[in-house]
Amino acid sequence: MMERKDVQRRIRRRRRMRASQRNRRMAKRSRIPMITLMFAMMVGISGFVYASGANGADSALTYKADAAAKTVTEAVVVHSGDTIWGIAESRNDGTRDTRQIVRQICQINDVEAGSIQPGMVLRVPVFA
Repeated sequence: MMERKDVQRRIRRRRRMRASQRNRRMAKRSRIPMITLMFAMMVGISGFVYASGANGADSALTYKADAAAKTVTEAVVVHSGDTIWGIAESRNDGTRDTRQIVRQICQINDVEAGSIQPGMVLRVPVFA
């Protein structure tokens, strides 16, 4: 009788081990598709955010570049003592605000107002 109980215990123990091994395999199998799905969702969301231009700086730069591309300009060589304000005033036809022209010149050339050097070539808007 004792032997029979030992055999039954061993059988139960084996069944339990097999079940736990089966559970581990199933958990691993179900983890892989879940991780793949989460990765695909993250890639999709980040692609959507990038494509929609959710980053305000990028969309502002694009807008500035588009505005600058539509402006008719002429090349002006900077001489010693020239300032962007002085260049803007000399190109102003009197109907525009000089501050707006200065902003346009800085935007088109991607420079700051005090950072020009003699010899630089600036694109300056032409007003007809």
